[in-house]
Amino acid sequence: VCVKCHGTYDTLAAKTINPKVPNRNPHKSHLGEIDCVVCHMAHKPSEAYCNGCHIKYDMKIPAGRK
Repeated sequence: VCVKCHGTYDTLAAKTINPKVPNRNPHKSHLGEIDCVVCHMAHKPSEAYCNGCHIKYDMKIPAGRK
């Protein structure tokens, strides 16, 4: 459902490249395409799934639009 408005995983990966750490992109993961709701929650704060293993990254998810 998410990709209908937000685009494909490749589109999202292109939008979320961090030039300081280009190999660290949650939308282009070594895990492949994981469901959006693994990180993005509707009724509680979102959490970056990557932080579960990569604790030194402390990846943040920006707040969504209101």
